[in-house]
Amino acid sequence: MNSSSSIQNNQGVIYCATGEAFIKETLISVDSLKQKSPQLPITLFTDQAEFTHPLIDEVVWIENPTNSFLDRFKAFAQSPYQKTLYLDSDTLILQPLDELFVLLDRAELAAAHAPLRVSHNTQLTHEEIPCSFSQFNCGVLAYKKSPQMTKLFEDWQQRFIHHRSLDCDSCDQPSFREALWFSKFLYHVLPPEYNFRLLFYTLKGIRSKISIVHSHIFSQMSEADIESFKDLLDERASLVWDPYRENITTNQYTSKKWR
Repeated sequence: MNSSSSIQNNQGVIYCATGEAFIKETLISVDSLKQKSPQLPITLFTDQAEFTHPLIDEVVWIENPTNSFLDRFKAFAQSPYQKTLYLDSDTLILQPLDELFVLLDRAELAAAHAPLRVSHNTQLTHEEIPCSFSQFNCGVLAYKKSPQMTKLFEDWQQRFIHHRSLDCDSCDQPSFREALWFSKFLYHVLPPEYNFRLLFYTLKGIRSKISIVHSHIFSQMSEADIESFKDLLDERASLVWDPYRENITTNQYTSKKWR
């Protein structure tokens, strides 16, 4: 494990990015995070052993990366923080995130439901788990360090490997659903404002502010387009995001076009 600094913090943010493209994407997210929560330390887990960046407090080298979801399990297990917020590289931060760590005083883990509530592949759905227990999207995950949490991650990893043996295209959500169901964790379901997916029709709470947007589109946008997008998704944009028309419905029930 190589690090650019020694970090002794109760709470912080981790990213996991292997390959130059994902590191570039991560830096967009990091920049947006530091604008809103500049005091939060950031640790990056990466295959680039010599990588450094002024906005990143610690770099941890992933030896023998798989360039798959499996690399994230290493990051989850090795987080230097007692309270960790994991963010996917394709997230954009629009509001301060400090309050997510307050949740971890009441719950051990927090995540938002996935738009696909249950996998369509019956091989990946455990017969004991009811359909009413939805999948979680794992791109925004807050958790508190403990031996029990370590066991959860280990169980999740083994279930993920098993799912991949059944379906090589399986993502990490069905296996996380299983691991969480068979655990005894007290968890909190985050509202969509904390994992706002642009790939799908997404409902946003009235007068609520979007804190985290989740989409690969930001790596393809200019800085000016990103700023324009931030202005669009404010508290006035209260109803529905249309991913096909790139429209958002406002309080006045009018559809506002972006770009």
